[in-house]
Amino acid sequence: MLSLYAILKTVHILMAIIALGANLSYPLWLFVGHKNPAHLSFALKGIQKLDDVVANPAYILSLLSGLGLCWYLHLNPLHITWLWVSLLLFILAAVTGMAVYSPLLRKQIATLSKEGMGSKNYQSLNKKGLYTGIFIFLVALAIIFLMVAKPA
Repeated sequence: MLSLYAILKTVHILMAIIALGANLSYPLWLFVGHKNPAHLSFALKGIQKLDDVVANPAYILSLLSGLGLCWYLHLNPLHITWLWVSLLLFILAAVTGMAVYSPLLRKQIATLSKEGMGSKNYQSLNKKGLYTGIFIFLVALAIIFLMVAKPA
């Protein structure tokens, strides 16, 4: 029989893999959409759906299972540097995603529909979305590094 620790650890790792895997697919969606403008709206809406239904819930479950591991192991995440730094980075990524990336993606979809992919507005939103996505992904990679390396 699996222990609670094994279940929590497995869920924690799987959710991180699922979330990052979904995020890693976004550049491919954008590449295909920009190469074939007829598919760009579908690609952007696909990214939005993946973010809402797969990546974000997986990030939340990864956080909850990680906190569950802390509870199970009687660890206070605020007393362990790599844990509290990871939590701060998680908050940074979550706030950036909710306050910047998601609204930007909605605007990008609306602007594409109204003005087309060649418009200055769309190009500006596309660039901002790219940089914001890269930032969030790098923050997620930093969290993964801290989880694996557990530096003092």
